[in-house]
Amino acid sequence: MSIRIKYASNAVSVMAVLAVFSGLALNAIRSDGQMPFLSSQSPSQRDASQQAQGKQETWTGEITTAMCKGTRSSMGHDCILNCVKAGEKLVLLTKGRVEDISNQDFSDLKEHAGHHVKLTGYLAPDGKSITVTRIEMTNTASSSHP
Repeated sequence: MSIRIKYASNAVSVMAVLAVFSGLALNAIRSDGQMPFLSSQSPSQRDASQQAQGKQETWTGEITTAMCKGTRSSMGHDCILNCVKAGEKLVLLTKGRVEDISNQDFSDLKEHAGHHVKLTGYLAPDGKSITVTRIEMTNTASSSHP
């Protein structure tokens, strides 16, 4: 009889562990049905795409460094990356304005340093920085914001 109790006790323990893990998995599924733990996006990309700051906006401009603030718009990709390695922050120069980029670790940001891009993201409530969700190359050198 003690053998039956032992096996029953082990079965109950296994079931309890499975219930806990099932509950954790269900809690990890967001209310919109998305499972961020299965996403290929980095944490900063997920955070940016989940922001409740309003709708996404799109800007066109040049990715450059905060130090230059676009004064030398033809600095070049390698020069900008050297500045970033020295601790400078990347910014978007658009319509003569400098927009800070809050998620400096965005995967394609450094790749597009010195390029004219179409940048999609969220403008911070204070209007001082952009959280990037997408970057695409553009064919023109003009900078604008809709």
